[in-house]
Amino acid sequence: MRDRFVVTGSGRCGTTWLSRALTRVGVPTGHEEVFNPWDSDWPDHLRGEVSWVAACKLERVTEPVALLVRHPLAVVRSLVEIGFFTWDLTNLYHEPLSEAFPEVYDWAEPENRALEAWVQLNSAALTRAEMVLRFELVRQDPELFARFLAWAGGNPRRAEEALAEPPCNRHEESRERTGQTYAPSWDRHDLDLAGRAQGLARILGYQDEED
Repeated sequence: MRDRFVVTGSGRCGTTWLSRALTRVGVPTGHEEVFNPWDSDWPDHLRGEVSWVAACKLERVTEPVALLVRHPLAVVRSLVEIGFFTWDLTNLYHEPLSEAFPEVYDWAEPENRALEAWVQLNSAALTRAEMVLRFELVRQDPELFARFLAWAGGNPRRAEEALAEPPCNRHEESRERTGQTYAPSWDRHDLDLAGRAQGLARILGYQDEED
């Protein structure tokens, strides 16, 4: 049985759902309980940790790593619509991101900040990842989830039970507060940045349009 593991990614890529799905089937997994802006210790009861912040602190990560990814334009849409890079700049979660990847904040536009964050976080995590999970596929494919569950030290026969975990963490209050909408389109981004994001997206198995 695996002692501990970490799953990381860009944020807004299904991390909350994944931590709950794993816990549901007997693999106690935290969501930003270990890797967060205030650097917590591992609780004794947790075997796994799912946190995008871990991608900012890979020098601290000694556990095996998996990468959870979601299409960049879907991630950007979520980050823009919840206002993470606009009204929410006082959020403590900006500290690890700005320290690890200050280039994210060189952009003035929230959609470019969000896309740069997607590129930087996933590029960093990819250097350590033993397994890459596309959120859009793993949510629907019991066989794929079973392989991941075995990697995490769980019982692969419980994959379908894990996939019964409902979607969560849409931040509806934040969406209502910002009133922002984002129609996914590469044309809304800096040309060079969009090209870098598209290149990484293809490496991760995505096509140019939102899957």
